[in-house]
Amino acid sequence: MDFYGLSSSGGLEYGISVDLRYNSAAYYIVSLPSGDILTAGLAKFDIAGANPQKAIVDALNSAVLASCNDYAIDEDEITAYSVCGTIENLHIFSGIEENNSLFGIEDRAQKIGLCGRKNASVFLSPCAENGISGNMLSTLCYFGADTAPENSLFIDFGEYTQCVLKTKSGFLSGKVSSYAFETKGISCGTSSESGAIHTAEIKPDGEIKYSTMHNVVASGISATGLVDVVAVNLEKGFISDDGRIKDGKITLLDGKELLQSDIDLFYESASAVNSLISSLCEDIIPSVYISGCYGSQFHSENLIKTGVLPKCLSEADITVVANGSGLGMIKELKNDDERDRMISLSEKLV
Repeated sequence: MDFYGLSSSGGLEYGISVDLRYNSAAYYIVSLPSGDILTAGLAKFDIAGANPQKAIVDALNSAVLASCNDYAIDEDEITAYSVCGTIENLHIFSGIEENNSLFGIEDRAQKIGLCGRKNASVFLSPCAENGISGNMLSTLCYFGADTAPENSLFIDFGEYTQCVLKTKSGFLSGKVSSYAFETKGISCGTSSESGAIHTAEIKPDGEIKYSTMHNVVASGISATGLVDVVAVNLEKGFISDDGRIKDGKITLLDGKELLQSDIDLFYESASAVNSLISSLCEDIIPSVYISGCYGSQFHSENLIKTGVLPKCLSEADITVVANGSGLGMIKELKNDDERDRMISLSEKLV
């Protein structure tokens, strides 16, 4: 019988997959060597202080150890980390100076200050020389970009939305600022966590229904919720075609509301992403792979309805996952070949 998390040497071993974004880290605790996901969580941090590295590491340690306590995992049973993220936060997290390359670096947990065995390995996803970050590289590995057919488009939404198009001759890529997709600057924006407004739909009676993650009191709106809210309010006519809120604000749940400035920021980000994709895609795109947001996934029809995705993608076969970046790093935890695959892909991006 195979025991959950039991290594070939007879001890229990677990790995941590981490996806660093601008103010939070999604993490998964994975049983080694089975590769099964035991649990997932979110650690929030603020890097505006005097010691941003400590802020990230302390927040991640606190969240991971709390999850380990829930599942009776000893700290010493954590033997490996796989970490992807924005270029800025990977530099901060690892302590590597910004003028030095981030190219598939392996370090030790003790050196960085992470919980776990002192000799636990820490693998940092590579970042491409053209500025495509580890989030995107991990997403590409999760979706198997190197074996995908030509004219496949890969999108990772975040503070910088990154796009990679696989063509007959290779990979084309680009990124744009898109703060709204981390809800950065949105007045009631929050991460995809318990209480985040993450869906909006029009009920049969014509009323709009907003829902929160875990159906608890609203703490704010997530990126996926923002897209849905704009889409349904467009359909109802509460947002005009030129992006103006007819009543000055959109009332959501539990006192949360969106202002005109929030909608303006959303459309600014949507337009930037749309323009980037349109510049990359001159031919018909049969397959589109979308990642971004932690706890809930985007509805592709609403991304098109709100102008985030160009209408030419309406006929594409669109696959959406909540966090391809974090899931890609789980593949690396399970199989060392994924590390080489990620590095190889980073060298091919232009």
